[in-house]
Formats: sequence, C-alpha cells, structure tokens
Amino acid sequence: MSLSFRRTASVAAEGLRSVMAVPIRVGDDLRGAFYLSSGDSVRGFTPRDLALLEAVANQVGVALGRVDLVNELANRERICRELEIAREVQRGLLPKRLPGGDGYTLAAASLPALEVGGDFYDVLKLPDGRIGLFIGDVAGKGVPAALLMASLLSGFRAVAPAEPDPAEVLARLNDLLIAQRASSGVFASALYALFDPRSRVLTWSCAGHTPPLVHSAEIVCEGPVLGLAPAMTFNTGSRALDPGAVVAFYTDGLEDAKGPADAVAAREDLEARFAGLVPGSAEGIANALLASVETISAENVARYDDVTILVLSIQG
Repeated sequence: MSLSFRRTASVAAEGLRSVMAVPIRVGDDLRGAFYLSSGDSVRGFTPRDLALLEAVANQVGVALGRVDLVNELANRERICRELEIAREVQRGLLPKRLPGGDGYTLAAASLPALEVGGDFYDVLKLPDGRIGLFIGDVAGKGVPAALLMASLLSGFRAVAPAEPDPAEVLARLNDLLIAQRASSGVFASALYALFDPRSRVLTWSCAGHTPPLVHSAEIVCEGPVLGLAPAMTFNTGSRALDPGAVVAFYTDGLEDAKGPADAVAAREDLEARFAGLVPGSAEGIANALLASVETISAENVARYDDVTILVLSIQG
C-alpha cells in the first residue's frame, strides 16, 4: 500500500468529508492555525465558510500583534527604569566637589552615553597630604555595570587612605573584582595616581587603562585589567611634574567618540586637540575636550560609551 493511499484511508476512517485550515499570522510570523473538519456527506465547506474563517484568523493575528506591542512597551519601560536606577547609582557615587590647594587645580567632566556605561572616577585628599586620583571603566552597561562600579568605588575608598602604594591598591581591588566575577563575569580598567602637592611628584599604577594626556611630561601606563586573574601584581611609575604641567586622565569613550577608527590615529588626534588647549585652566581643558564629543553627538553620530575626563593642572 502506498503512503498516499494510507493517508487517504486514515482520513476516511475518521469519517471526514470536508476540511479547512487557515494560518494565523502576525506580520510574517506564523503563530498557529485554525483547523475545521466535517463528516457531513451532504454539505461540505464552501468558499464563504473559508472566507469567514480567514477573517477570524486575521482578527486573531491582529489581537496577538497588539499583545506583542503591549509586551514590548512594558519591556522598554522596565529597561528605562533599570537604566535610571543605574544613572542614579553613578550620580550618587561620583564626588560632588574636588579638593584644591596651593600649586594645583583639579577639574572633572563627564558625558553619559545612550546606554549607561561603567565609567567612574574619584578624588581623595589623603591623610599624608597627597591627592588620590582614581579613574576607570567597567566592561558592560546597564545596572550590572553600575553596581560593579559602585563596588569598586566603595572598595577604593576603603583601601586607599591606608595604603600608600598605588599598585597595592589596584591589587586589592583586583581581588575584590575576582570575588565578584563568578556572578558578574566582567572586567574593569583602572588608573590610580597619587599627586604630592609639596614635591609635585606624581606616582601611578595602571590596570589596562588608557594612558593620560600629558603636557611637558610623559607617563607610561601598562598593566593587566582588573578581574583577569587572582593575585595579580601591578607596576608603579613616578615622576616630578614641572610647573605648568597638565595631566588629563580619561576613559576610552573620548577616543571612541568618532566611531570605529584606528587606535593610534584616534590617540594622535586627541593629543593634537589637547596640545591646542594648553596652557589653560583645568576646568577649561576638561570642558573643551568634552565639548568636542558633544559636537560629534550633535552631528548624529551615536555614542555607546560614556566619556569621563579628570584634569590635573600644576600652577607655574
């Protein structure tokens, strides 16, 4: 017996004389079907019956589409609430005012991206008179990145006042991040620098972070990102800054503002813009660098990374 005959026999065994099937679609997406069968040997389904069933299927498809839209809007509202929570976390943890003193000035500026990122910075006036400058970027976006940023800032504020070595501070923060990576699975770049206003000596340690822009000096910034492996060690660099020196710490969103580009070319372009701003006040330089990013945004170039700038200017 052929397969087609067996199928026909099975339909006959069910006593079916007339069958209709109409798909239920939402756009191009097939969601289901209406299936009707009849064993009436006198009156079978007519084209009018089929048109009516198609009309019902269309109405069901429209209703399902509306349900999809409601669910999508609800999901967007949830995401917006989460992003607002993340922004509030960021705003609440960043310093409200920066310390100042004879011989130096500090300024900071930041610009949030379309999505909440993990940029952070902090400035502490330490018991020995030095100024701690901390900046970094957590990989990822949204609430998880904001919460991890909060954890790193809290850890920094707990460790830095009692630890004079920037490399050891980063090592302690790395251990903190490793302990949380099982649930978060993310990394962070960071740079921690100590500035002594009396000697004008800057001591720093890097964890996979972009080197700062420097006028009248050079800072080599090397080291693995935080959270890469347990018990990591970091290098420390140190140099005296001349009167008139300017150091601009920043997150990589400043280089990436123009979109995908060669990293070396992006850095060279940024160095040229920075050189054109010096000499100038710390606040003026920070705001000017940020304004260049805002200009790019006004040209409808989407930004998907935060931009944070922290400028130290040595009076001379």
